[in-house]
Amino acid sequence: MEFGLLESEAKIYSALVLFHDAEVKELQEFLNLSRPSIYEGLRSLEDRGLIVLVNPKPATYQAIPPEIALDMLMELHINARDRALKYISTMKKESFKDTSPSNIWYIFGSKSFASKIKDMAENANQSIYCMTGGRYLDLIVGRAKSNVSFQLSIISESSDIPERLEQALGKGRAQIRMLNKSRVIDSMASSKVWSSSPNGAQSLRQVYDMMDFDNLFFLLVDDFEFFYIPPLAEADLNAMTSRNKAMVMAMKIQMELLSESIAND
Repeated sequence: MEFGLLESEAKIYSALVLFHDAEVKELQEFLNLSRPSIYEGLRSLEDRGLIVLVNPKPATYQAIPPEIALDMLMELHINARDRALKYISTMKKESFKDTSPSNIWYIFGSKSFASKIKDMAENANQSIYCMTGGRYLDLIVGRAKSNVSFQLSIISESSDIPERLEQALGKGRAQIRMLNKSRVIDSMASSKVWSSSPNGAQSLRQVYDMMDFDNLFFLLVDDFEFFYIPPLAEADLNAMTSRNKAMVMAMKIQMELLSESIAND
């Protein structure tokens, strides 16, 4: 069903894989679906090339092997994606003049984190800046072009990370700064704005103690777009992305100042 089949179609195809071949009556009895649903599902699956009619009377169908069927469904989705992207690109260039201001940010759910990070890394042309607890590093390192430079601030006590990154990226390609998690929290909690107000620093410290800094992730590509996952608990994770120039530069400065302050403590 995740490949685009209706539930009835997925059941019919799965039953045909199980039986090797089956008549309409057998499918109806086994699946407890209405006869119109069976015929409609068979017709749709046959149109997609996922099943074949092996005997017209009585109508008997056979499923093509699942490894081939799933590849076919995947190809349909890829082709549909490419056509949609081409159409949307053409539409933007030729059909409309966008006079509305650009959105300041978009919100992403956790299921789409990896896809967004991969897409940004693969499309980086000059530079990648990243602050992370170590998560998603492989997505960035394994996909960026060979000429892209890296600036990485990694919140971890693992001493072998710089060596592994140098092996993966090549020596001298990345500036790597290792940050201690407790010092990150201390630095953020000691903000001058909060410490100047009564109980401000203590309140902020309590907030940061409830956060999970292993989930912190900030990715900035070509000083053009950032992707930010705040240090929240797993169940609360959402991410923000923006190409708004002011937002991009503000977030970059904030992350660089945080990294510098911790490194210089």
